[in-house]
Amino acid sequence: MEVVTQCQLEGIIPSDVDFILKDPDPSEHFFEGAEKLFEIWFDKESTPEATTLRAIPYNEIVELLEIAECHILHYRTNGIIDSYVLSESSMFVTDNRIILKTCGSTKLLHSIDRMLELAKKYANMDTVANVYYSRKNFLRPDLQSYVHQNFDNETELLDNYFDEGVAYCMGSLKQHRWYLYTMSMPQAPPIHPDHTLEICMTNIPNDILKVFSKAFCVDGKECTKISGIDQLVPEDTIIHEELFDPVGYSMNGLIPNSDQYVSF
Repeated sequence: MEVVTQCQLEGIIPSDVDFILKDPDPSEHFFEGAEKLFEIWFDKESTPEATTLRAIPYNEIVELLEIAECHILHYRTNGIIDSYVLSESSMFVTDNRIILKTCGSTKLLHSIDRMLELAKKYANMDTVANVYYSRKNFLRPDLQSYVHQNFDNETELLDNYFDEGVAYCMGSLKQHRWYLYTMSMPQAPPIHPDHTLEICMTNIPNDILKVFSKAFCVDGKECTKISGIDQLVPEDTIIHEELFDPVGYSMNGLIPNSDQYVSF
């Protein structure tokens, strides 16, 4: 296991502790907006009898997400990638890849065991090609489960499942920072390169934030239109979204005839 130098400071200054909100008011509701993102690719080519992860039954997906302490709100597919809008963010499934991203105090990494079991049982896949786990530092790590309270714990858990993983901490330990764990098995470069663009925003003006509330919009579809999000994706994108009560918005979009997706 290799960890970059900056993260080695966590033995002295525990990750996230310095960024806990000072004197939080226990009477106020707090929701951790930073997402935990876990992406796992299976090596389908090395197993002739492998099928597709999309063969995992819906009820098994439901039970998998219960372990992570979230649930499905609605589901869409374009025949290549399956999309789930969740109570806490999103899930995507393709032939050989599962992407699970959850916010709040969810227990995402607790679901790895079951995820590996389902891949073996329903898709005959047990060779992991790539793993990515990433998140921003939390504002209230003390409200997370033990595993997610600091990156050292998360790294230790991931190392139990994946060999040759590498962990990174990007940014100052006293400010906003990004944690990344990655593992890739030696293999030939992919025929079709894969790229992901992720943008995180903070300090959004209130006149923009109010759009993402039940006080301003009736439902997710209206919010998508009024916010202008529908103008940021291709016109034929298959969109399904949720506007939460009283505030909060989540959207998944699928590009037709491809495994490309967008999420907000």
